[in-house]
Amino acid sequence: MNRKCEFCGAKISKNDTFCKECGMNFNKKATDAILEDDKNGNSELAKKIGICAIILVVIVLSILLLK
Repeated sequence: MNRKCEFCGAKISKNDTFCKECGMNFNKKATDAILEDDKNGNSELAKKIGICAIILVVIVLSILLLK
């Protein structure tokens, strides 16, 4: 029995885990793991940006108060 890729519409068999046309992954667990890694990476970047912003504010305030 053939079905269609949800992303590109290509015909795929029920046993396919990837679309042969666009590479879409049909394995939900693998896709969820990739998305979770991406979310964790973005939150780490946000933390680093926040810490840098706080350090910058402290430096600017220190310079202004020492004048």
